[in-house]
Amino acid sequence: MDRHNLFPLRVRERHDESQHDEFRAARTRGHRWVRQFGLRVLIDYADVQAVLTDHRFRTSGVDYLPKRGVTSGPLFEWRKIILSTQPPDIHRMLRALVSHSFTAEVLARLRVSVAEHTINDCTELGRADTADLVTTIFHRVPIKSLCDALGFSPSDLDRLDIVSTELGAMFGGVVPFTPDEIRRLDDAIVELTQLARKAIADRRSRPGPDVTTRLIAAADSFGLGEDRLAAIISNLVIGGHGITRALLSCTTYTLLGQPDRWRQLAADPGLAARTVEEANRLHCPAATLPYVAMRDLDVNGLRIERDELVLLSVLAANRDPAQFREPDRFDPDRSETRHLGMGGGPHYCIGAPVARVIAQETMATVASRFPDAELPDPTVPWTPISQLRAPAALRVCLGRVPAASTPR
Repeated sequence: MDRHNLFPLRVRERHDESQHDEFRAARTRGHRWVRQFGLRVLIDYADVQAVLTDHRFRTSGVDYLPKRGVTSGPLFEWRKIILSTQPPDIHRMLRALVSHSFTAEVLARLRVSVAEHTINDCTELGRADTADLVTTIFHRVPIKSLCDALGFSPSDLDRLDIVSTELGAMFGGVVPFTPDEIRRLDDAIVELTQLARKAIADRRSRPGPDVTTRLIAAADSFGLGEDRLAAIISNLVIGGHGITRALLSCTTYTLLGQPDRWRQLAADPGLAARTVEEANRLHCPAATLPYVAMRDLDVNGLRIERDELVLLSVLAANRDPAQFREPDRFDPDRSETRHLGMGGGPHYCIGAPVARVIAQETMATVASRFPDAELPDPTVPWTPISQLRAPAALRVCLGRVPAASTPR
């Protein structure tokens, strides 16, 4: 019997801290991979990085959707035309098109937008003693900021929030959806596509300094169709909202577990970039990535067959002691900074610059606004296993608000 079959991951309904214990135990027993959902899960940093950077692998595309019960319909068809599922030549062209739209000017405007939205949401908390920062700030600031950056009408904000939150579950793993969940996802992708088409039409008639205006110009020069353009924009909404909300929750959970670190960030907002990166390594929201081998392959001596769907545990890889010293310790000053929290290789997260700006500016602003914040109960609820990995709620004691609390 394959000895790795003797170490299946525990079936769980939600993410939690014990996931790290399982991976640690597997490594102690000499395992490079374990089993989950009937699939192999690679856990070593070297193996995960090798797959991410190997052009003979591709992202799962629609391969994993049947495993989740989706074999046709709007979601299935949308998934077939998004950037990550395209052949290498088209994928490279689309990535260049999107990357060039995230100019320094766009990111600078986004940073100002994030600071303004964060201060406004903090102010709305008034003199409340406690607040769930996930629902009051971390959920709303990213979607408001994305709405600004992508050129959506403010009147569409609430619907964007609802459908992007619904669709965020699509990127969380391979747990099967119920028939009711599939119907909701199909309805949500139809509505989000309609909203993206509306934004495209608005920006064509009224160009602005936003990403969609730049994407339209680039798409027209490449002869890119409206369906593909709407799919790119809707994908940016879903990915940008979900991963940033989760990253903010993970970063705050980590910092409030070490109050000195929280106060350091409150006193020096310039620490936000390193703080967010280390939190992404320690508690990466994109915990598992599905990849498919395009031929029979050897990965560091590990045999993977053609068309095999393997899961890459970024969560485990980012705490591999062979790559990171004291991997379970939060250390924003560590020298080993090449974590895989945003993926890697040809499919590195295309929205990483946007997610970083939103997360950095939000964290710096919230910490400076509430320097004495505390997490009274470190036992927090986590998201379902089918979603991105993050605390689902963070009920925080806010403490005093400095009199001169204004945007940086």
